[in-house]
Amino acid sequence: MKFETPNQIENQNINEEEYSERRRLEILEQSKLEAGKKLDLALLILKRKQAAQLGNYDVIEPDKHKEQIAQEFQKEFFAIEELLKELGVSYRANPLHEDRGIYGFSFLVAEKEENLEKVIEAGKSRDDKTFGALMGYPKTAVDAYNTEQAFDYEEELPKDELEQLRQDGVLPFINFMPSREHWKEELNYAKENQKLIKERIPLLYAELVPKT
Repeated sequence: MKFETPNQIENQNINEEEYSERRRLEILEQSKLEAGKKLDLALLILKRKQAAQLGNYDVIEPDKHKEQIAQEFQKEFFAIEELLKELGVSYRANPLHEDRGIYGFSFLVAEKEENLEKVIEAGKSRDDKTFGALMGYPKTAVDAYNTEQAFDYEEELPKDELEQLRQDGVLPFINFMPSREHWKEELNYAKENQKLIKERIPLLYAELVPKT
């Protein structure tokens, strides 16, 4: 009988984990999900965040408009749910509903059930700091959120600097509100995510940053 050493068992576990990660990224990459939502799930799988939020909402106008978006959203809701099951993540769904003229749905997603419970509780209690931290946003950005220190870079940044960020392909990866004081350091965090996605999921990167 052949016995495996602890190191062999550990290496086998690592290899299985790497295979699982690669396989899940392939499933995600090949899905028809909108690119921004794919990015959130990719960063979750790659351990750049502990939770993600997906969803879609629209303002209801005439009844015909509601019927149209209801059909579209229902199809998207079921597609996302099937994908989340295939990826093997924990999630909590808030199905299609209407609230004060807004119609839509949402999902909270996490790799670990304990993190899912944390993000659900943070959402209920409106604990923005815990919610933002679980979403993987930089701490300085989380601390500045909903204060005068929050930096609306799309409005406040000089147009030439904003255009340079667009040309560099960074904008899709700034998926948080930066802080006024630390936005340049937070930009580096976004660039790290950009590099990671470009290396690990090139087809998704091409969706997010089309060649011009």
